[in-house]
Amino acid sequence: MSDAAFSQNGMGWTTVSEAILGGLDGDTMAALNERVSINGEDIESVARDYLEGRGLLG
Repeated sequence: MSDAAFSQNGMGWTTVSEAILGGLDGDTMAALNERVSINGEDIESVARDYLEGRGLLG
């Protein structure tokens, strides 16, 4: 993201990124990667499950 875009709505971007990344600790990331790399699940499906689980998608 450019500095100009961030300066126009920095708090909005910060809020969104915190909502998405706030739960991505090492264990969660490893579990998500396992679902894709080992179990062969679709990346989009795994991402959707994660976001729905965090209440960010309905």
